[in-house]
Amino acid sequence: MVYVYPKIFKVDTLEKLRASRDKTSIAVMPFQNMTSDSAFNYWQVSIQANLISYLSNTSELRVRQQDNINTLLQTNGTNELASISPSTAGTVSKRLEADFFINGNIQKAGSRIRISAQLIDTKTIEVLKSFEVNGPYNDSIIITISDSLRKKVTDFLLISKLIKENLEVQHLAASTNSPEALKNYVYGYNANKKWDFPTAREFYLKALEIDSNYLDPMMMLFDCDQAMGLMEQSLQLLLQMHRKRDQWPPVQQLWADWSYATSFESPDEQIKYLRQLQQIDDKRVDLPLIIGGDYNMKKEYNKAIPELEMGLELWQKTGWREYFKGNSAVYVLLGEAYHNTGQYEKEKKLYKIAEPDCPNDLPLILRQTSLSIAEKDSNSTNQYIEKFKSVCKANSSSPEWAVQDGLGDIYNLAGMKEKADSYYRKALTLTQNPRYMKGIATYYIENNRNLNDVQELMDKAMKLAANKVDYYDYLDIKGWGLYKQGKNKEALEILQKCWDEAPFKVYSIKSQYEEVKKVVASLK
Repeated sequence: MVYVYPKIFKVDTLEKLRASRDKTSIAVMPFQNMTSDSAFNYWQVSIQANLISYLSNTSELRVRQQDNINTLLQTNGTNELASISPSTAGTVSKRLEADFFINGNIQKAGSRIRISAQLIDTKTIEVLKSFEVNGPYNDSIIITISDSLRKKVTDFLLISKLIKENLEVQHLAASTNSPEALKNYVYGYNANKKWDFPTAREFYLKALEIDSNYLDPMMMLFDCDQAMGLMEQSLQLLLQMHRKRDQWPPVQQLWADWSYATSFESPDEQIKYLRQLQQIDDKRVDLPLIIGGDYNMKKEYNKAIPELEMGLELWQKTGWREYFKGNSAVYVLLGEAYHNTGQYEKEKKLYKIAEPDCPNDLPLILRQTSLSIAEKDSNSTNQYIEKFKSVCKANSSSPEWAVQDGLGDIYNLAGMKEKADSYYRKALTLTQNPRYMKGIATYYIENNRNLNDVQELMDKAMKLAANKVDYYDYLDIKGWGLYKQGKNKEALEILQKCWDEAPFKVYSIKSQYEEVKKVVASLK
């Protein structure tokens, strides 16, 4: 059996390749026979030729030809292939105008043969990536070994080019060795960005067919399944990722841990994993945004603000702002934190910055409207409401119930709960969407309003539930509503049923069940 494994020399291994020209130019040096066995001399130029031929068939690469390389080596005074130094190889590569060159050797290690190769920056003579291929020590195995090497080198170069050309994956450590898997992930990511979840899901599944241990499409597939209401599939995927975590490098283990925690552990555990990731890479754009969003959900807005301000700064300094034009998430999250800490001037200034990027973004318009209400600016309020209705009308995917819900959100955000209630009630008469019913029931519970309506809403939602996960989620909300009404024993009975029968022991069920159980026990 032949064993192949790469050695990564630098955390920013791909940065040089990302910055290179559209077509990466490569020179492959003859491989040096370091075995002291002359039988392997033939393979010095044979492995070189094998690599050049294979790489030349890759349209994304420009490969310098063998005759030119070896003639220049001889012109440079190198007649013995075993004496090629990195500086000599770099000189030849510069004359050939190659961005990078590959230097390698053949070694003997006990009863094994090893072919090593290094990808080196021509300008700096800096090693970007090193590869080693091992096999039994005999002449016949060397073809198999060299084929394994060329595939590893080619895949690495193609992945580097894909990462260079696609901003959305430039923060990744290329957690797959398959260019085809990465390509499908990129296609899925681009569809996901346009809210085309079925198409995104199809590409993520293709990526996983090629590489079943590829973490990034697993994480994005979880999001797609959640958005599409495929709750059982999404949670099964989380458990699968959790079982696989030990086979991944530390950074990917942390991402797998965080993903698992989003459904099965507390918000504090989620933030803990994100903090550990932040210590590894404090310039990654999405981390402060996720952390800030988590603090917003916990209503810890003063903790959210510095994280979200950091995220916005990174967003503006990098290409992410340009790439995600039309997506207001970073502005809306920070605006929410400013609004709930009474920093209206900062909030208004932030939305002015956001407007050119997101001119018809509904979440941004909602936030602008609620701010104008808070500032008692009736003219602006009326203008924003008309703009909101106009954008909804132009958007064929916005049904009438969603328009009424949006108006309810505006007044809810502005603290005008009675008016918000009226719009939410109208929306409920226009839709049979059980997930929306759950959202309104949760709003009632969080604001201690209309608690008598929660049980009826959730009974209706349970009848419409698409799967067992949703059914027990709605039953859990029903029990929590009873608890908020002071009906502790009835609530505990329902929450006990949820905990015993739900197919997945998600954190929301666990935390509410344990809280009510503790209260009931204290009353005995």
